[in-house]
Amino acid sequence: MTVGPGHFAVVSALVFCIGLGGVMTRRQALMQLMALMVMFAAPVIAVAGFSQTQASPPGANTGVAVGLVMLAAFTAELGIGVSVLILLLRRSHSLDLDSVEHLEG
Repeated sequence: MTVGPGHFAVVSALVFCIGLGGVMTRRQALMQLMALMVMFAAPVIAVAGFSQTQASPPGANTGVAVGLVMLAAFTAELGIGVSVLILLLRRSHSLDLDSVEHLEG
């Protein structure tokens, strides 16, 4: 059995749905941020998988390179998200997102 682009698309969609379920069901900001990172991993799986199944010259790992650039961008976003969570923790002394409604300025 060979692995084709459809298999990578299904795995990518499943990973995205797992992350989406985590974002929708979790109330704590840290858990939502972790689920968001799972969602961000789904396109990386798709890009790397599609590049391996396409006919390309030997040694051309463009999909892996694009995946690494995407992971670097997601890591930068994670750093910004963690800094926002630290500010939220300092202001409200809780990471529960229901307490964010009354924050001002």
